Amino acid sequence: MRRDTPTSKPSLRREIKQRLSLLSPDDFRVQGEGAAALLRESPHWARYGAIFLFLSLPGEIDTRPLVETALEAGKRVFAPRIDAAKKGAGDMKFYRVFPREDPVARDPPGACGTCGFLPPLTAKISDFRAPLGARKVEHAQNYACSLSSGLISHGLLVPGPLGIREPAPLEPSGPADFPALIVVPGLAFDRQGRRLGRGGGYYDRFLTAIEGTCPGTAGRIIGLCVPSQIVREVPVEPWDHRVDGVCTGEQLLEFA
Repeated sequence: MRRDTPTSKPSLRREIKQRLSLLSPDDFRVQGEGAAALLRESPHWARYGAIFLFLSLPGEIDTRPLVETALEAGKRVFAPRIDAAKKGAGDMKFYRVFPREDPVARDPPGACGTCGFLPPLTAKISDFRAPLGARKVEHAQNYACSLSSGLISHGLLVPGPLGIREPAPLEPSGPADFPALIVVPGLAFDRQGRRLGRGGGYYDRFLTAIEGTCPGTAGRIIGLCVPSQIVREVPVEPWDHRVDGVCTGEQLLEFA
């Protein structure tokens, strides 16, 4: 049985996860605030009207400050939805995250009038316009019917099939939204723009598809992480997509 070398993907994933386990939620929040400020002050901020980003999980740099900063600046913000039943091209699509004051976020079609709860992600789009009836009570029991739960803190965010917050499927991204600032997650990055993901390949497939749809005009791809996720060298395969830069709460590194 082959043993992992120090530079293999499994070994590096384990090492980075160990590093991240030593950080507190406050560490991730402070790093997220710093990264949002650095990106806002970068030339890329004024250059692009749309920002594609991820909604952070526990143990990741906090992207809530970036979401808030982008929405306050009037940017079109898009976040991913995962189709866990579909493996391959198209298994991750981006949808609009609306500002809280947007009419769609205040009164989404088919949402609970008390808390904005939307029908399950398995529902057809027509179900978003159907009365909820007793489901409002069920939702109140399950989610305490509170905007402070974080599920819908930034305009129609709902729990996805992988336990990740996702935008409601109301406004998908399209070619007109590019070029854009594309902010991607990763477990590790190096200073040559190589990126190590979690192994699902979602972002590699998405970035490849975008470059095929918008050749040469996709925009700027920036990895977002905490400083301990930047390593000397990331092992890659031919299909792994590189980033143009990496931003932490302390610095913005540019590679291209």
